[in-house]
Amino acid sequence: MTTNTQLLETSCSFWSLSQAEQLAIAQQVPKQDAWTLSVRRNLDGTWEFDIPEFQTFNELFIGNTEKVLDIHYNTLSDCPPDEYSTMDITVSRIPIADETTSCDFVRPCTDAMGASIYLDVFSNQEFWLCPYLQVLFKDAPKNLYVKMDVTS
Repeated sequence: MTTNTQLLETSCSFWSLSQAEQLAIAQQVPKQDAWTLSVRRNLDGTWEFDIPEFQTFNELFIGNTEKVLDIHYNTLSDCPPDEYSTMDITVSRIPIADETTSCDFVRPCTDAMGASIYLDVFSNQEFWLCPYLQVLFKDAPKNLYVKMDVTS
């Protein structure tokens, strides 16, 4: 059985960097209230994103996050997602206009330091977010406000 930690270590080049390299990149990241990611769905049903300036490529959404993204894609496009599905997702620590959903921090995750469990208010589903929140926001925000736009 593959754990979230094992997937974290293999799916994203940022996580394979040394701790010193990760820290150097994290210190260069501008602390913003909102980030927009272009995400794409893979043939195997996973969703992924890139942030080249953070040396992050093919970072997978796992831990039920992929299922929550499927629910939102299906709701927004009125069709199930497939390997050609893409979305722009804005994640913010402050409320945003026309948000698709909000997500509430539930608890820290015990199998990966810095990871968090959130509850998607729209779908009432819990999901796992990797420690990338600490890179983007310095911490795991109590609330995340999310706007999703289907792009294909």
